[in-house]
Amino acid sequence: MTPSLKALLDAIGKHEAPKGYGQIYGGAKGVPKNTDVSKMTLAGVQDLQRRMLAAGSKSTACGRYQFIRKTLAATINSMGLNGSERWDAALQDRMAIFLMEARGLSKFVIGSISREAFANSLAREWASLPVVSVIRGANRILEPGQSYYAGDGLNKAFHKPEAILALLDAIKRPVQPVPHIPAPMAPRVVPSQPTATAVNIFPAPEPPVTWWQWLFNRASTSNLKGNTFMESGKEIAVVSTPGWSKINWAAGIAFLAALAAVFGLDISQETQDTILKVISFGLPVVVGILRTWFTNKSPSVG
Repeated sequence: MTPSLKALLDAIGKHEAPKGYGQIYGGAKGVPKNTDVSKMTLAGVQDLQRRMLAAGSKSTACGRYQFIRKTLAATINSMGLNGSERWDAALQDRMAIFLMEARGLSKFVIGSISREAFANSLAREWASLPVVSVIRGANRILEPGQSYYAGDGLNKAFHKPEAILALLDAIKRPVQPVPHIPAPMAPRVVPSQPTATAVNIFPAPEPPVTWWQWLFNRASTSNLKGNTFMESGKEIAVVSTPGWSKINWAAGIAFLAALAAVFGLDISQETQDTILKVISFGLPVVVGILRTWFTNKSPSVG
């Protein structure tokens, strides 16, 4: 329900039933005057109206919108209700809008009928509403501001035509949407990009090992320690691989053969000692020369 439609319903209810949704016709007979129909079921209200009529009441109007017996019965049937529903405020509002629809509400909204035609049609439904133009009423020709049922000695209008037309204009006026004000956006935080660091996932290749390094690795114990050799004053590890095992053995055998040849010569002990001293002192020089020459000239093995 829109606010403008509710405003029209409030205007109707204000004079139709000042006491609200539970009110019954003030001159009702045969029923308690303080009956609250908003707490009753529809079937109970219909039974109440039959008793009012049987007791000689001039009207059987009940509820905020003063439904008379015939109108209530027809609306229950048209809306597909079964009578067990409680006739509370929400249901009474629904039924009042249903009556408005039958009087041309949708036609008025889409422009099929004028506001004057719709206002006069509503005046036929609710006696407290005035006609807004000169028309023939239920009993005579009417002037704007009179009840459609004027002259019956029972009903009269309580609204000015201008007020009703203003309410109708509000219903037809398109609802202005509330302007959307976007919430302030939080400053965008750009995550810092980590600096890419080159990572070598491949192990560094072992330094090339030449044949003479393996030879003197086994032949010289003065310059090498275990599986290492000296390079520019630094100790460099020599990594053994299965492919070098035969060369290691060959180097060892060759070295032993050289020693055996020296000691196998038919020379004096003094001469042998001199030769060993020469080999001992001269070997580093020879190793250095051979190392430089073979490193530059010989291809790496492995």
